[in-house]
Amino acid sequence: MTEPEEFNDWKANPITKQFFTSIANRIYDIQVDLGTKAGLEPIEDARKSGAIIALSDILDTQYEDTK
Repeated sequence: MTEPEEFNDWKANPITKQFFTSIANRIYDIQVDLGTKAGLEPIEDARKSGAIIALSDILDTQYEDTK
């Protein structure tokens, strides 16, 4: 099995799928919270925005050949 196939198998694993679903749900929750409280605490807004970016980066995980 090649590395890309192993990566695709990992992405298709039910546990991995649940992990990514949990991350997507967390992003949504932060967006809703930010949408209702934006502007009240600018530092907290920035932290939430950073969390959304970081979690989105995880969701965008792609196989990269490091050879």
